Amino acid sequence: MASNHKWLYGTALGMTLVGSLYPFNVKAQAAIDTYSDMQSASSWAVDSIRFLNDKGITQGYGNQSYLPHRPISRQEVAVLLARALNLQAVDSKDTIPADLNTNSWAYDGIRSVLAQGLMGDASQPFRPYEPVTRQELIAIFAQATGAQGSGGSALSEQDARQLDPANRRQVADAVELGLLRGDGSTLELNKPTERQEVAVVLRRLLEAMNAPAEKEAVITVVGTDKIRLGAFVYPMTEELKSLLGPANAGLLDGTTLKVKLSDGYRVEQIVDMTIPASKRDMVLDGEGIHVSGNLTILGDKLTLKNINVDGALIVGGNGTPELAVENSRIAKLQLASSARLTLGGDTAVASLVVPDAAVENTRIVIRDKGTIDDIVVPDKRLVPALVQDYGPNQGKVRLINGQPPESAPVSVPSGPATMLYAIPVTKIQPVAEAYTLPTQVSVRMSDGTSVPKNVVWQAPEGVDIAEGQVLLSTLGVYAFTGTVEGFSEQATLSLDVRLSLKLTQDSVKDTVEADAGQKATFTFDAEPVTEVSSTVPNVAYMLQWFDEDGVNRTSEVDLRSADGFFMDRWGDAWIVSYSGSHAVASRETISLEAVFGTGGTYAMKVTAIKYNPVP
Repeated sequence: MASNHKWLYGTALGMTLVGSLYPFNVKAQAAIDTYSDMQSASSWAVDSIRFLNDKGITQGYGNQSYLPHRPISRQEVAVLLARALNLQAVDSKDTIPADLNTNSWAYDGIRSVLAQGLMGDASQPFRPYEPVTRQELIAIFAQATGAQGSGGSALSEQDARQLDPANRRQVADAVELGLLRGDGSTLELNKPTERQEVAVVLRRLLEAMNAPAEKEAVITVVGTDKIRLGAFVYPMTEELKSLLGPANAGLLDGTTLKVKLSDGYRVEQIVDMTIPASKRDMVLDGEGIHVSGNLTILGDKLTLKNINVDGALIVGGNGTPELAVENSRIAKLQLASSARLTLGGDTAVASLVVPDAAVENTRIVIRDKGTIDDIVVPDKRLVPALVQDYGPNQGKVRLINGQPPESAPVSVPSGPATMLYAIPVTKIQPVAEAYTLPTQVSVRMSDGTSVPKNVVWQAPEGVDIAEGQVLLSTLGVYAFTGTVEGFSEQATLSLDVRLSLKLTQDSVKDTVEADAGQKATFTFDAEPVTEVSSTVPNVAYMLQWFDEDGVNRTSEVDLRSADGFFMDRWGDAWIVSYSGSHAVASRETISLEAVFGTGGTYAMKVTAIKYNPVP
């Protein structure tokens, strides 16, 4: 592929996972080498051993050795699990396996995992000294955490032949989630697992389980005391069971959460929550629960009851969604689009924000003991039109735009209606595609009505309007002003020009601890941003690799060819493009093989760029 990159328009989307993937890395790097034989550990395992040591999960032997290459036993795995997941010790008077010594250092750990239904049954021998194979280890970890992939990972024939059928799904999921990796040719599933290998797998597992504390993950209600968030199952505190239990399962399945996790990976607080557009005609009763961050509502005809939102309750969705809020405390209620709101019971809203774009068609009903401390609107004269029966309910609104209302009700001026303002126009537009400027805007009048009026647009500096259209090939936000027919006030239009492609990376898969000459497969998903475009033509990807300090290490990475792609090194990046014209019309997964020139940490960053295919 020729090294001619005049077709680069610029960066539209970027994602790097260096900072979020290793939240404990600084502490691990600073830890002293506690064990006398750490020099015998493989370079790719040292940080993981330190990581687990710093968290108090792993320990060495009495002579200060770690024995990194020693096969790990069942009792050691049991203790590691109990410490990592903070499993509670149980009453030692219960039935115990016949081969378990009550004076053993591993006694409490084994009893804890057995009490959770892990690693066997208390009525059967535990076999504490028996080594654990790689596939057995993955099966144990998967059972303990509910680890589950999409089912899309394919195992090689050689690996499949080694598998116990009972472990097939868990091993395939572990490969998909990046927990288990082989030597490039085989996973060696029946090989006894070395202590250093367990440290690496367990660290990857714990970091993957931390994902819902970094970003929102899809929730599935699985029982009275556990929920699935993304790939794993988490126990939850008593306080959260009322909200996240089966009673709200219909609304919660498919909702996304960002949470705060305890040391034992127990969900103890909801940080952010998003209810998708697919949810309609449902009730969510939080029984007094707190959302410490934002609660975003994209569904329609929903009712929220007994919920306290410390951040913002954001109402969006398609059309003009309806939302009823009862007996709740909301710090900020933000409308992202027009909506029909009903605030009932003793609901108290500290701040209700109705921006320009949401004014048209918004209606607010305040009933019972509902109150709004402050309504923030573009013009206070809009309040009587927004709040139904504002006169009788005026006492329920303390402030308007931070100022007390006049003693008399806020009312519209008498006489002919006048223009308050034109509803601002905000559009997202794909780069290098013509956009036709609207010929009319909606004008808000002082009597509460909205009327369409003709508009003539003036372009920002450096932009030409030709026959009512603009063509913008540089990413950015462009501000247009418009003269409204018959009025002196101006209209505004913001045109957000972007490459309408969403990229998704896996935080576990796309960072590796590599030896020199090691191969690894990196994947990412690309799909159109549907509110902008259903297809995105002429896309290429810029790939870069960084170490844990953010240093670009792309020069030490060699990309191997893949069917259907051209690859070319360009400066400190690799450019990957389709062989011929290609339009991304739905989610597609791109997988590429890389070979590392030197050992160390490699975290991939992928950026979507626009290009013109060479004929």
